[in-house]
Amino acid sequence: RTPGDKLFVVLTAGILIPVLEEFLFRGFLFPLFTRYVGLGWGMAISTFLFAVAHLEPVPGGWIQNALGLPLFFGLGLLFCWLFQRSGSLLPSIVAHAANNLLQVLILLHGS
Repeated sequence: RTPGDKLFVVLTAGILIPVLEEFLFRGFLFPLFTRYVGLGWGMAISTFLFAVAHLEPVPGGWIQNALGLPLFFGLGLLFCWLFQRSGSLLPSIVAHAANNLLQVLILLHGS
């Protein structure tokens, strides 16, 4: 991988995607569901959708992949709580980007 490739991955996976996901899942879906089913269910549904959106095909099949659901659900709850607590997307965006950047840097360091 070239330095340009690595920079592209850092900028997209580490920054752009977390911003877009936070606007979708916390800025749009969470308030939408909360309006119709209440705070707890709104948080649960939007977080579940966030977790499912992060499932990817893996060599072990869907069952192995589903083991990642609790991790993504937990992260989604954290991001949702940050948004709800602060009333702003900024804390959830920063936390989401920090998580993604850490993962990207670990992956890039190994390659």
